[in-house]
Amino acid sequence: MIKLTIRDDKGKDKVIQQNWISTRTLLDGLTLLDEKIAKKFDYISEVSKFIAKVMGVTQEEILDGVASWEWDEFENSFWTQLMGGVDDPEAQAEKK
Repeated sequence: MIKLTIRDDKGKDKVIQQNWISTRTLLDGLTLLDEKIAKKFDYISEVSKFIAKVMGVTQEEILDGVASWEWDEFENSFWTQLMGGVDDPEAQAEKK
């Protein structure tokens, strides 16, 4: 969630918030930033493509289905599970 405070036309504080921002929106924003961040854009694009391939879904489903602020956690969970670690309680139960 993003929560910002702006001033209305009467000079009073107004809180604006967006409860859902997709990873695709994050990528759109990264294209506006400097070249150093552009590498992050390429990285997320390639990783989301790989995750989609492994999981049998489309890259669009990944980009539109993961909140931007949850990307790092989502990605870490994927890699942990791919490498044989247990991150998901259901997967942990299956190993027993």
